[in-house]
Amino acid sequence: MTRKKPRMLFRGLRAMIWHDCDPNRQFLELYLQRLGLRVSCCGVGGKLCERGEFDLLFFDSDQDLPIGELDLDVPMIALVGSEAPSRLQWVLGHNAASLIFKPVRSAGIYGSIVFAMNQYEERLSIAAQQERLNSKIRYRKLVIFAVLKTMREQGCDEEQAFSGLRRQAMERRITIEMLCADVLAKNLPAGQLRDTWPLAHDRP
Repeated sequence: MTRKKPRMLFRGLRAMIWHDCDPNRQFLELYLQRLGLRVSCCGVGGKLCERGEFDLLFFDSDQDLPIGELDLDVPMIALVGSEAPSRLQWVLGHNAASLIFKPVRSAGIYGSIVFAMNQYEERLSIAAQQERLNSKIRYRKLVIFAVLKTMREQGCDEEQAFSGLRRQAMERRITIEMLCADVLAKNLPAGQLRDTWPLAHDRP
């Protein structure tokens, strides 16, 4: 599998800084704006915006923010002041993709965004691939059951049953999985498929 080229530009990305107003937040906000990000800020005592209103979250790891109570599916970067094991464990427990140490300086900000965004997009890609694989497995079971049904009804062997189903799918320009799903859903004899599926040029 060809590895996707890493994303290195983030202009237009919507960033949320969940941190009280102080020199760290102010510096980070200005730096992100220079990178072309659209930045919003929220104090630790404020209510975070609803999901979908930002693409990247920076949060104060020195505060016990209720991250786990929020339905967030965005890359997160922790602003770390304390390196106490308990605080770092808390950060790890909330799946921060990267860290920026306080006091915030320009060094490390861009790199943290690169790692956070690319790690997040890679995770989404892997999840999508897994879902496609699961779908193939589910559809393959449909094909097996449809082949067995055809063998019973027509008294043919496995190769003949599969070839017949594949031929009819090609005639109608649909996948064999779609054809087999319809056979099983409608409980139709395989010999009646020709009468139940419209040809491709007849479908709307």
